[in-house]
Amino acid sequence: MLAKMTNRYTRSAYRVSIAASVMACTAAAAGAWSTGCGGDDNTVLPSYDAATDHTSDAIGADGNDATSDDTGSTEAGDAADAMAFDAGDAMAILTPSQLLSAEGQAFCSHLETCCLEDAATFDYKLCTSAFSNGGFANSLQDLQVPGVADSGAVVIDQMKAADCVNSLATFPCGTISSGTYSAIWAQCFGAVQGTQPIDAGCRASIECAPSAFCSGTGDAGVCSSLIADGGSCTTEEQCSYLGVGHPDDYCDLFSGNPSTCQPGEALGQPCVTHVQCQSGVCGDHNTCDTQFTVSDPGVDGGTCDYFTIKDAGGGG
Repeated sequence: MLAKMTNRYTRSAYRVSIAASVMACTAAAAGAWSTGCGGDDNTVLPSYDAATDHTSDAIGADGNDATSDDTGSTEAGDAADAMAFDAGDAMAILTPSQLLSAEGQAFCSHLETCCLEDAATFDYKLCTSAFSNGGFANSLQDLQVPGVADSGAVVIDQMKAADCVNSLATFPCGTISSGTYSAIWAQCFGAVQGTQPIDAGCRASIECAPSAFCSGTGDAGVCSSLIADGGSCTTEEQCSYLGVGHPDDYCDLFSGNPSTCQPGEALGQPCVTHVQCQSGVCGDHNTCDTQFTVSDPGVDGGTCDYFTIKDAGGGG
């Protein structure tokens, strides 16, 4: 689920992110929610859930980081429970770094509950670390590029940011439908967007307005129009805004042929990432589907197993 929730990465990376972001594609992909099943770096996103009291960098009600011990628990106690908020709360005004932390806390706390685990058995620190580099579906990874977060070219929609965090804290356990996942996707990716028009300078695609990507590297980047179907590509973000399948295109990076922008695949077609599918979901059997598994307590090698502390309870 982790990987699937973060549809910008590969299924395996996506799972790790998903656990930190939202649904994974494979057991090893437990971070998919944070990275996602689609995207340039082929990482997966983790699933979200906020119901327990840990996190090494929980945000307190005053917007400051809560202190933590070596186990990942915080002095703030039920810090994750406090992640749910609306636009009227003191926590509604989030900086990019705080939004990144809030997404991981919300998702991982809720995933712990979905996995039927507790603070003693769920590896919360592993989960949040999977989210730490890019947030849900890696929607915030470009903010890590030097100069981007403070460039003034990126704006945060505080209402959508609040909706994103709340959704990550309350997503359905078990399986998630394409409709629900798409709604969360829209909230989280809509929370932070660029304002730079075509031909304006950029360091990363998140600085460019929707329908564009950053072509070039460093200070030499320029916001360019998305590549049309059939055009050559080397990254997902060249075919759809931030590589998330909007418009409904993806870069065919896994075909073994020269990569080109292609329209999304129909239900039942083979897939590796969510962004390849018209439905927005690459299912549990690597075909485009209408749902995928987010949490799977008791399944060996699954997302929950990935985040279970194996020697919890005093084993050798």
